[in-house]
Amino acid sequence: MRKISFIFLAFLISMCFSFSTTNNTVRADNPESASILEIKQLISEIYISSLDEVKNRTAGSHGESAFADILSGKLSEMGLSFLPETESFTQSFSISDNKTSKNVVGFKNNNSENYVVIGAHYDSIYLEGLSYGFNDNLSGVVGTLQLAKKLSEVNLNYNIIVVFYGAEEVGCLGSKYFLSQLSSEIKNNILLSVNFDSIGSGDKLYYFHTDYPTQYGNIIDSFLSQQTNSFNKPNTNRLFSSLFNNDLNYTTISLNSDNSSYIKQGINSLFFFAGDLDTNNGLGFFEKQGYSKIMHNTDTEQVNISVFGDLFYENISAITDLCFNLFADESFNESNFYAGQIDVILYSDWALKILGVILIALIITGFYIFVNLKDKKKKQ
Repeated sequence: MRKISFIFLAFLISMCFSFSTTNNTVRADNPESASILEIKQLISEIYISSLDEVKNRTAGSHGESAFADILSGKLSEMGLSFLPETESFTQSFSISDNKTSKNVVGFKNNNSENYVVIGAHYDSIYLEGLSYGFNDNLSGVVGTLQLAKKLSEVNLNYNIIVVFYGAEEVGCLGSKYFLSQLSSEIKNNILLSVNFDSIGSGDKLYYFHTDYPTQYGNIIDSFLSQQTNSFNKPNTNRLFSSLFNNDLNYTTISLNSDNSSYIKQGINSLFFFAGDLDTNNGLGFFEKQGYSKIMHNTDTEQVNISVFGDLFYENISAITDLCFNLFADESFNESNFYAGQIDVILYSDWALKILGVILIALIITGFYIFVNLKDKKKKQ
């Protein structure tokens, strides 16, 4: 009996020890946990350790420039090189009379004539004590670094360009400048541009390519529908969101990020963000548990993690894993994606403004005719 009691006691102790280690350590043989560990480590390396210097990353600021240097160092560590026509990881551009910003650009040469671009903006909205750009857009930066690291370790049948855009918050200036400096040889052979913006904080994961069907869009929709993680493609209403600037419409949000620069040049672009557009009349993208505009007004590590916990890191991991699998998938590699597939006129700001003016003119004309006909009837 004493022997049985001893065995039972030893069993209980081993079970307690097993339970304790399972719940308090991250198992390295669990791919998702390992990925989350790497994401947390990246955040610590590039952000937390330099927080005082880089928490203010407004366009043209010292913090933005300092963060650009950190990102350049990470690309160098991965063994990435410069673009063929450049001599540095950074490209500077003017954003005002006395301010400049930078893009940070890395290149993985797989000896192909085609290219895939992955990127995120690294500038942010800064409010002292309230907002340091943790979700918007440190999450996108970390996701891009994580994906770039994976892609740097494999050879695919297209070259990889990694871009961190400056000055996104003041009009997507970095992505516009980047495309303006690309040679036509590269620009005309971009199969796909992927943009990560605010991919950490949110109960749901969203993706967007264009409002109109294309071959590459159909392939992406089909691929994402087969994934274990649920990726949502919201309904879009490009025309009315553009004419009336309806903030509740998803498309308006999507065209305020760097993917818009590619779409407006007819280049395939895939955009990811996290949020919940089904709550609070569609404003769940911005609000959660009483925190107004987590993206901008309360965008610190403390708020994001207290509200979303490990889901913040899991979202980043899920999106980067998905993109890596997409790039390696046969349906993506065998498809004949090409620049110019998107009808540029549909995304032209000036064309939509003209259409809006015409629409308003027709309404006024119709109203004028209606009033005149009414007056004529009265006189008769």
